[in-house]
Amino acid sequence: MDSDRVLVLDAGRLVEFDEPHTLLQNESGLFSSMVKMTGKAMANNLREMARIASEMRRNKDHRAENAKAQLRDLQGSFINSPDRAGAVPRKIEEGSDSGAEEDDDDNDGEPATEL
Repeated sequence: MDSDRVLVLDAGRLVEFDEPHTLLQNESGLFSSMVKMTGKAMANNLREMARIASEMRRNKDHRAENAKAQLRDLQGSFINSPDRAGAVPRKIEEGSDSGAEEDDDDNDGEPATEL
């Protein structure tokens, strides 16, 4: 969200291009819709990150350091968010056997055999 511009494509066509904070002001826009799909808490976090980043770009004075600290805090909360906990794939232990034989992917349904 701290990018200076976002390009949104739909079926290979340009539909939106602007600063993230500006795009998020259009509630019916595609970018805003994608942000909403992340869930209410995450969407609020992303919107706040976009607002702070936009403010930092506009205000290159002493307030920028405070805004940078706020943005770092929000980015950290994004990484540690409970919403993200389910999005991390579980690691499958090497050598674990589920009891199923592996298929050789030739779509005949027969187990793979070594030659």
